[in-house]
Amino acid sequence: MYKKLLVAVDFSDVSSVVIEHAKNLALAVGAQVRVLHVEPNPDLLATAIPDKEERDRLSEEPGGEEFQLKSLEQLLRDAGVEADHKHAAGEPCKNILEEAASYEADMILIGSHGHGKIYRFLSGGGHRDTLVEKAKVPVLVVKSPPE
Repeated sequence: MYKKLLVAVDFSDVSSVVIEHAKNLALAVGAQVRVLHVEPNPDLLATAIPDKEERDRLSEEPGGEEFQLKSLEQLLRDAGVEADHKHAAGEPCKNILEEAASYEADMILIGSHGHGKIYRFLSGGGHRDTLVEKAKVPVLVVKSPPE
């Protein structure tokens, strides 16, 4: 039933919880996992660091987005899950839906906290056009643990 899981992360605290759920689900059903991060405002980063090579280099360093994506992918692989990752830029809902379609995902996993306005948009916090409403596959919203 679930062969491919798309896991959207924003590197907030709940991202590790989402990855843990994805890992457990993938191991239980034998699914592959793609970890996706969508940079919602790439123009701001390009303005701050105009040199693309420098932006790419910083992304690969510890704490950088590409470094974090590779770390999450490796965590899944170390647990025995077939995994890869993708880094996108632009409008999060649109990018997640497009990636879910091109990857042929059977389920999308996202976190419930730490997203602020982005999460409220994706999950329907007052907006009509949301990820949950537009997705053609189930969306699992993972709650962050109580503090």
